[in-house]
Amino acid sequence: MQFGGQITRANFNHFELGNATGTFTFDGGVTTLNATGAPGTNQFNSYAAFLLGLPSSIAKDFIPFNGGRSIMHWWQYSAFVEDQWRLRSNLTFYYGVSWNYFPFGAQNGRGLERYSFDTNQVELCGVNHNPMNCGYDISKTDFSPAAGIAYQVAHNFVVRAGAGLSYDPEPLAYLRDIFGVYPDTLSETISSVDSHSANGIPLAAGIPAISVPDISSGFVTLPPTFGISTLTPNYHRDYVES
Repeated sequence: MQFGGQITRANFNHFELGNATGTFTFDGGVTTLNATGAPGTNQFNSYAAFLLGLPSSIAKDFIPFNGGRSIMHWWQYSAFVEDQWRLRSNLTFYYGVSWNYFPFGAQNGRGLERYSFDTNQVELCGVNHNPMNCGYDISKTDFSPAAGIAYQVAHNFVVRAGAGLSYDPEPLAYLRDIFGVYPDTLSETISSVDSHSANGIPLAAGIPAISVPDISSGFVTLPPTFGISTLTPNYHRDYVES
């Protein structure tokens, strides 16, 4: 019988060299004829919209804290036990199980974020008495069983078969989507109301400055022109059946 375990701590550091930069998009709809049967939008319409200074949308990303750096770290725990049983001289049975626990990630000094669709509030984990994992339910019962057989048909021919279940140990599979979201990264997009209108902010005016929210209360209202990613409260980790 064999048994063992593993404990891993990993870090993910992200630094934006072009922090606080933005983009203007000219899709040409504002210079395209809005009529039934009219030609579609082409590159000349887009160039004309640019010459007129009428963007269809503008976007800007800004990392207001830690000098443009986003830092995340996490732990991983696993343990296993396995055995093999020789049923006959030419037939061996293998079996085992592993236990996996992948706690929620955190940043330096606090956790990540969680968005509530009911209140339009972003909860900052670990800020002002908020739990470090924002109440996300991370399972501690992710067991991975496996079993197999080896049958020696002849001295130079062995048939093997097996099956098992394994969980994806890569935390970025789910942490990446909620890492560096609002308010850590202020990603604002202002778009036109329809495909034949400008967004209301001319090129000459530039991109409006982004207001940095106060995060001391642990809750921040998500503005209407900003985006965010979040997880469901009861997150189920990906697994593979082989």
